Amino acid sequence: MRTHRRKQLAAISTFTLVTSLVVSSSHAATRDVELLRRREPDGRHAALAETPAHWPLRPRVAEQVLSRAPMRVVRDRSAGRGVTGARRLSLAIADVDAPVDVKWKPAPRLLDTLNNSPRRELAAYQVQRLFLDPTDYVVPTSVLRCLGRDEWRPVRRHVVQTIRGTGCEIGVLSLWLDGVELPDALLDRSRFARDADYAEAIADFNLALYLMKHQDGRRGNFLVSGEEERPRFFSVDNGVAWSGLLYNWFVPNWKHIRVPALRRASVDRLRTLDRSDLEFLGVVAQLEWRSAQGFTPVDPGPNLDPAQGVRVDGRTIQIGLDAGEISQLAGRIEHLLRDVDRGAIPVFP
Repeated sequence: MRTHRRKQLAAISTFTLVTSLVVSSSHAATRDVELLRRREPDGRHAALAETPAHWPLRPRVAEQVLSRAPMRVVRDRSAGRGVTGARRLSLAIADVDAPVDVKWKPAPRLLDTLNNSPRRELAAYQVQRLFLDPTDYVVPTSVLRCLGRDEWRPVRRHVVQTIRGTGCEIGVLSLWLDGVELPDALLDRSRFARDADYAEAIADFNLALYLMKHQDGRRGNFLVSGEEERPRFFSVDNGVAWSGLLYNWFVPNWKHIRVPALRRASVDRLRTLDRSDLEFLGVVAQLEWRSAQGFTPVDPGPNLDPAQGVRVDGRTIQIGLDAGEISQLAGRIEHLLRDVDRGAIPVFP
């Protein structure tokens, strides 16, 4: 499988070198950024209005600007944790007034490894849509992007090319959350019993991590709001999830339901789902090679090979959960609902 994928990626590399079609990604300014140009009734930019606490941009707007809008990296420094080369970048984005901070996690050469899996990271962001409104998301907005020479030029003279000849580096851009901190401890059962806001927030956090089968409960993978604020919990590193072989045995993990009870509204949303509602996780990102823009994010197309998590077909790179991982997610939902119905997992209003 890896040999086949390596050949497919090499074919893309050969195509780009022979045709000499690597063109500055700044030409992407002609892309549709209509969403960015909308104004709220009070005159504020749409990207900056009604944002959830700790988010620099609204989640759905962030998806658009991080994946499609022209941008430049104006600052590059260490992300402060992790072993897969994550960086903290400040981006100047077209039509967004202030720089936006993100975590940049470069993809591996074969686009998927045990401890660096863009497809699993993006699926973790997407799965919360099954039961949460954007204002309650627990995973920061994450997109796949290929940053080229013009995006990097202010801070780097050379680009590390994921695929030789493409002139850009593929990776995951994730919003850097504001005003959050590392937790001393996540679950406080006595507070759960007396603080409704806390109970709702950590119950939804646990449910999201249960659905993705999160298997690395290290303290550094999670962030929380400050003591004086409405409780919020965030999972900011989700590569060790979705039934991967890697597993952290040395810490309590959140792939099980650890909270005393779940929110009824969240459980009821899961009741409305069937297997077809999960299929969108099969394609969480797609890049197309285009002569004028290089590798460009496009809307997800039909799943090129449901049996694989990474698919390369001609000038197309497509990533997502494979059919087995989606089936396991369906099984986890079914098991959860059965436990709720028999009273093994309580729910609260």
